[in-house]
Amino acid sequence: MSVIEKKKDEISSAESKYPLVIDQLSKFIIPKQDASLSPKFNILQSREEIQLFASRLVKSAESRIMLNLSVQDLEAMYYNGMFDILSEARALRGITIEILTEVELASLDLVQQYSRFATIKHRLNPSKMKLIIKDDREVIITVANSTDTGQQEDIALWTNSKSFASAMQAITKNDFSEVLDLSARISSLRTGKPVESIKMITDEQEYLEARLGILASACQEVFIGFKPFPLFSSKQVLETLKRLAEIGVKVRILCELNSNEIDVVKDLHHLIEFRKCAFTTNVQLLIVDEREILFSGISGKLSPDVKVFSNSSTMVSFMHKIASDIWSVSGESDAGVSSLEKFHLVQQCLDDVKNKMEKLGWNVMSRFQVIEKLGQSYQFDLVVTNESFKNKFAVTVFPYIEPHISSTHIMSSKIKIIDCDSFEHIVGIIPGDEDGKISELSSAMGIQFLQSDSAIDLAGMICETIITRK
Repeated sequence: MSVIEKKKDEISSAESKYPLVIDQLSKFIIPKQDASLSPKFNILQSREEIQLFASRLVKSAESRIMLNLSVQDLEAMYYNGMFDILSEARALRGITIEILTEVELASLDLVQQYSRFATIKHRLNPSKMKLIIKDDREVIITVANSTDTGQQEDIALWTNSKSFASAMQAITKNDFSEVLDLSARISSLRTGKPVESIKMITDEQEYLEARLGILASACQEVFIGFKPFPLFSSKQVLETLKRLAEIGVKVRILCELNSNEIDVVKDLHHLIEFRKCAFTTNVQLLIVDEREILFSGISGKLSPDVKVFSNSSTMVSFMHKIASDIWSVSGESDAGVSSLEKFHLVQQCLDDVKNKMEKLGWNVMSRFQVIEKLGQSYQFDLVVTNESFKNKFAVTVFPYIEPHISSTHIMSSKIKIIDCDSFEHIVGIIPGDEDGKISELSSAMGIQFLQSDSAIDLAGMICETIITRK
């Protein structure tokens, strides 16, 4: 008996002895390869493999192909057949094709070839990450990487992870919506003029960089108003303004000239022209060379709520005309700065009095309204009281500016003393009355006042008077 015949007999015998076992084994399902179970990420390690996957993506696309590629990539695709595959996808199946790349004069002819079937936009900065996205289901990502020999590696990642592909498509769509249209870019390249645009700025760091970037490009004139501080008081901005003024750029700042701005104004006053704004507004405005504008609206917070950049000639000209008109009717800052410094001394004196008396256990109320005879209301810079002592003190400090202005303060103080006789009145003047005219007037009216050129010394004199007369 041959070996084959022997094995046939063994199988027949097994079938007759173990029919149930054979029957159960025959019911086992042998799994088949399912495309849905294939790996969701693949590393593509050659130019040919990348091209193969890219062509498959385009050929199987149902609605959209998005490409974020360099001009060099587009040139390679023009010669390796991908250009024709993209063109056919648009012509035969109506696939939407969108390309984000750098558009320059040297590559204009190539880009216009692609524009026959694709929407193309110009990205300002080259990206190291290259993308080909099919619908929102598959994506090929290539990250530029150079070898030790300086050669460019052809390595990419493919995935059909829907969540990953959707995220990449959302990012690319956002970039695509914010960059320049091809027609605008071509016009800019051929005329040499920048593309006019209006852009909303939402990020604080971007806003700072926009301020510095616009200022750094100034050649002739910088206008800043109407609420320039504190956002234009950063060290970087101030140094840039100084440098511009020193090289001959005309810098004009229109502001409120209040006590919060005194240090900046004093520091830059010898280089930059300041004027006191004729009105109060919560608007920040930066105009450079009648060419670019940065506009911000603030609602009482340090960070602007609305931030807009534009190089639109119509918008810039309109805002520059408004700014120039307001500048022409605003007051010169020289006298304003001098007066502001004196008011700053007054505030220093009052703050020092408040701090010293509170440390001694007295109650101090700033800018306190007192209602006295016949319901008349009077405001004092400080009202100082102590439950342990009978006397209450009303403190008034004013700057010596000009004789007629200071005389008005003296007359006002006399009226307060007469009407508010429940208070002990202390009147201070800073800096001192050099010509003696105020001293003569106050003596004739029976008013005694304290005076000094130093805020700290005057504060000490006021505190000593309160303690002595308590």
